[in-house]
Amino acid sequence: MFATRTASYPVPVNLMNSASAVQWKTQYDGRLVVAHLDGKAIAGISGPWADEFALTWWHLPPALRRLEIYASLDDAKNVVELWSRRMQNVVGELRVDDCARSESAAALH
Repeated sequence: MFATRTASYPVPVNLMNSASAVQWKTQYDGRLVVAHLDGKAIAGISGPWADEFALTWWHLPPALRRLEIYASLDDAKNVVELWSRRMQNVVGELRVDDCARSESAAALH
């Protein structure tokens, strides 16, 4: 597993003001925070380790997983929230495309 140090960045205002699809569960006396999406654990954030937090993505195959290091728990959580939003947008676009194709196919027959 590779470790990547990442820079902190602010969360977009629209993300801070909207409901999250990610459910956070704390374990091991707060040393591990697990992100769940649609009932499936997708990432874990552990720490602090030397005042930093380690984010591991669990939705990837083990050979592709990497450890991302963040300055704060909030920075790591924000990355997971942003990823979740992107995935929701992709799934939403795929559903719209599927509906459009179905309607086009129905119109041809």
